[in-house]
Amino acid sequence: MAYAAVRGARSRPAAPARRDDGVDVASRDRVLAVAVAAGLRAVGRCGARTVPEDALRPRSGGRRGLVLVADDAGSLPGPPLPAVLRRPGPVVVVGGAVAVDRLLVAARAGALVVAAERPFGDQVRTVARMLAGDVRAGDALLVDQLVGVVRDRRAVASLTGRETEVLEHLAGGRSVAEIAAALVLSVATVRAHVRSILGKLGVSSQLAASAALARARGGRPVRR
Repeated sequence: MAYAAVRGARSRPAAPARRDDGVDVASRDRVLAVAVAAGLRAVGRCGARTVPEDALRPRSGGRRGLVLVADDAGSLPGPPLPAVLRRPGPVVVVGGAVAVDRLLVAARAGALVVAAERPFGDQVRTVARMLAGDVRAGDALLVDQLVGVVRDRRAVASLTGRETEVLEHLAGGRSVAEIAAALVLSVATVRAHVRSILGKLGVSSQLAASAALARARGGRPVRR
């Protein structure tokens, strides 16, 4: 249901920024903002510039496009997205798996969204195309990623407490025998838990199960 909203929100056309309107780029990570602005200038958006958070007021910026870049924690700069989207120019939000919740909010609110997992040059070109009015430039990859994260979160949430413990140990690199010793269980019991985990997550290997857990938790490594 969540990802259906994403697809629907992105299907609404956004008014493109004219090439002479320029682009404002903001992030709580200034290095990211500077890099994206420089990348946009390199692909022809010569008016791209970085702006501070206090410049993101709803009625500021005129017809300039706006690019919000999530930081490594998944946070976005500025006021709540619905307020930012009252700006007259197009708004593009860039973020990775750790920012999936904010990407979903952004898409539902009518922003265009780009997956940060793309190679940097591809990200920048996709953002530039979206600012120019190509609202479907990043659809396929982004939908797959958002759907995957939502699916993984639901699957991980379906695990029992003990199964979650076992999966966390697997993701931490422990063998079945080591998990059995740590949890004071028999090896056969741990193997049964592993089979149940794989079935609930819809994967065929312990490595894939560990990857699903990491995605569900925003791409962060699992440590025990």
